[in-house]
Amino acid sequence: MFHADSQVDIFAYSIGAMLTQIMLMSNPEYLFSGTRAFLFCGGSLFDKMNGLSRNIMDNVCYKVLYAFYTNRTQLDKIFSLQQNDTIYKSFSSMLMEDVNKEERYRFFNMMGDRMQIISLQKDTVIPYDGIEAAVGKDFSKQHVIQLDYNYGYSHEQPFPVNNTSQKELINESFNKTFTLIGDFFNIK
Repeated sequence: MFHADSQVDIFAYSIGAMLTQIMLMSNPEYLFSGTRAFLFCGGSLFDKMNGLSRNIMDNVCYKVLYAFYTNRTQLDKIFSLQQNDTIYKSFSSMLMEDVNKEERYRFFNMMGDRMQIISLQKDTVIPYDGIEAAVGKDFSKQHVIQLDYNYGYSHEQPFPVNNTSQKELINESFNKTFTLIGDFFNIK
């Protein structure tokens, strides 16, 4: 399907952004060495996310997942069995700020212009501070764009189609946002 020297670029939203970061960080078989990635409303450490939303997961599920993935003692036991596996190491790096922090920051700084992130100011699910904690202040200053739209929006609905009274403003924000994304992928 793909030629041996093919390059895949990625646009990711929400939790898909975290999975993209893990995949790029682990870079299995060097498949993603030249990959460019644009993350929208994503890129945070897991422990800085707030996935509690009726559109994402219920209260019980969120609490169980959060407790499991932020229990450092339990994770250390699990990940000690997989010490040499780059996917496990990359995954654990994206859970909490203190896990492989310097290595994680070094990775994002090496990504440089190959990654761009848009964070929305009113996003309570994946807030800017969680993204900054994941990628570091240096990377964040250069490669994270903070936007705020002039209408009511949320992480789950950044461009609410049911808000017909502000349709033009929403369309304008959508076009501005996806022009930034398109421009990123058009620069080689």
